[in-house]
Amino acid sequence: MNAARTDLDTECDVAVIGPGLGACVLAAALARGGLRTVLIGGPRTAPPFGEMLGRYAALLLEVIAERYGVPELTRLTLFDEANEVTGGACGAERCHGFVYHREGQAQNPAELTQLSPPRGVPPEPLLARPEADDYLWRVAVGHGAVPLRGEGAAVVAADTGGEGPSVTLAGGGRVRARFLVDASGRESVLAARVRAREEPARLVSRTRTIATRFTGVRDLAQAAGQPRAYKMPVPWGQGSTQHLFDGGYLWVFPFGNHPGARNRTTSVGLTLDADRFPEREPPQREFAAFLRRFPTLAAMFADAEPVQPWTSTGRQQYSSAVTAGDGWCLIGEAAGYVDPFLNRSLISTLEGVNALAWRLLAAGRDGDFSARRFTAVDRINQQVLAENDALVSMVLAATRDHALWKAVLLVLEAGLRYGQFPAQIALGTLRAGGGDGELRRLEEVPYFGSPFPGHEGYHRLFTAAAAQCAEVRSGHADPVAAAERIVAALREADFVPRFFGLSDPQRRVLRLNPVILLRMLLWARRSAPPDIGPLVRTAVATLARERRESKRRARRGRQAATQRGQQAEQRAGDAQREAGKQTHREGV
Repeated sequence: MNAARTDLDTECDVAVIGPGLGACVLAAALARGGLRTVLIGGPRTAPPFGEMLGRYAALLLEVIAERYGVPELTRLTLFDEANEVTGGACGAERCHGFVYHREGQAQNPAELTQLSPPRGVPPEPLLARPEADDYLWRVAVGHGAVPLRGEGAAVVAADTGGEGPSVTLAGGGRVRARFLVDASGRESVLAARVRAREEPARLVSRTRTIATRFTGVRDLAQAAGQPRAYKMPVPWGQGSTQHLFDGGYLWVFPFGNHPGARNRTTSVGLTLDADRFPEREPPQREFAAFLRRFPTLAAMFADAEPVQPWTSTGRQQYSSAVTAGDGWCLIGEAAGYVDPFLNRSLISTLEGVNALAWRLLAAGRDGDFSARRFTAVDRINQQVLAENDALVSMVLAATRDHALWKAVLLVLEAGLRYGQFPAQIALGTLRAGGGDGELRRLEEVPYFGSPFPGHEGYHRLFTAAAAQCAEVRSGHADPVAAAERIVAALREADFVPRFFGLSDPQRRVLRLNPVILLRMLLWARRSAPPDIGPLVRTAVATLARERRESKRRARRGRQAATQRGQQAEQRAGDAQREAGKQTHREGV
């Protein structure tokens, strides 16, 4: 079921290239919509980054699931179900930790921050990507996508002219399609064929990453030897942690942090300023040398062992001048890439899938796959890439000092608290039978790809913070003074109420709770700016309606499960009684 001969010619409506999450989600949506879809996996060259799902990426999966009739996608947004479909491989994300380190010094507990949801909110899954991607492959195939996988399915050539779009496979076969989508990655054969890549990339960010999985990584509080100083509402090991330092960050994503976990590894990635820290030695030696610079991190990894080969990216930024044309499109990491920070590339990929799928379904109905139909997808790809580049560039500059990093984190959190509301409202409208018009309108908002797209006030705040960080990066501003200016701008922003706590850089815990949520609703009704109040009120009403419906669905599910159990018991009892009668008859 997961493989087919790769030495035969195959014809289809759409061929989707890539073994990963984006390709599988798109192929599932297209096949479910009735297009003859071939999913070309090929071999993986390296494990994918992007284990942090996050609320907005989860929301996009919910949108795509509802919009295109692929409910199986939502299973990856729920911790228990994600573990069920991946064989217990996923971790639990109950908090997001940010810990600042100074070279040669033990970590200062005053320089850490934890973000966590209200009590009682179920954890998000930390996706073990190979296992999650395999599940999505099965979903796509289950909806009718024709799978081509393995060494023989590697794409060795692509063509978009003459006889129409096609790809040639390593196994000797050829796939002819009315449209080609490449969601593979940097080495996209289609991108090379259409000469899409910009050399050099136009992106400002310049980072590189080395990554692997470890066993034996110690908890932060345990490694620091100060459990009381590191006490937080949620233990550090119960979620993702970003360890920041001057010139980069280290992510630590534990998969074995819950009862019943079958995956005891921890995803670890070190991202560095590629100019300040050029690659000079093998990844394992470089990582060991890095740990010697930071005592608390060295203690965390004192007994840790890598359990898979290292991935080393070199400078990882690349971009494409154009990402769509007659009969072809690049999405996700085939279109461009910035950096693994907060897994923004997964959001970019899902935004691309969501924008492309409905256009392809419409093209399949009327037979028009020309470039003009997909110019908006190209615009979205380019906007998201630019916004991610601005975010990463700002974050990397902000690592110069904890005060500046904390100010930037507060700006990001201000946007992220609002940024999911428009999509949540549009999803609620779709579920209520109102169609996908609101989702289409969201594609047109300015600053698409920003933490809070469409909002002019947040755009000004973000731009001002980015400008301060650029001044620090160039050596023209002091990082502490720049941080003070950013915090002052936060305090003046009328859409950031004081009770959020985002104008207090000394606060170590940023946690939404019922009191804050109630104050937020009252503020939205009474004194919020006119471009925020209606958004918050509508979002809260939508979430309340969704929660009620979710509870009804769960209640119906429990009732159905109970009924199935009773029916099974009845059948078992009937079978047992019949067996008893048969035994009695045979005895007589």
